[in-house]
Amino acid sequence: MVNSRVEQNAGETPRRRLGVVGSWEKGPNGLDISLEKFQKWGSVEVYCRLEEYAPLTLVGTRVRIEVSGLVWRGELTSSRPGHLTASPGFTPRDFADEVGTNTVGHYLVSLDKATPATPEIIGATVYLD
Repeated sequence: MVNSRVEQNAGETPRRRLGVVGSWEKGPNGLDISLEKFQKWGSVEVYCRLEEYAPLTLVGTRVRIEVSGLVWRGELTSSRPGHLTASPGFTPRDFADEVGTNTVGHYLVSLDKATPATPEIIGATVYLD
């Protein structure tokens, strides 16, 4: 059973939210390094509250990443619960505030070549597609 939050707007079918794109690390300039990680590994990191964490059996599941009308598509490549605690460097800031110092769920999502990462992806919401 997926424990992720279900979101629905008027007239839409319910969607399961996995979490948000971000990184617990900052680069030398003090900014989120999600794009650098994407360029090196081909994946972006996604975080959620531990109680919303979905099981490892979802690896290979298609996902949709959305923010401000922009959409990326990809596939869940790995997941693990509780191995990371949100730190002062954790982004996006609103998610760090939501998580506080609680342990979080962590996913890696590989993006389709047709929708490569851009700076706007940081803080985007990830849904099961």
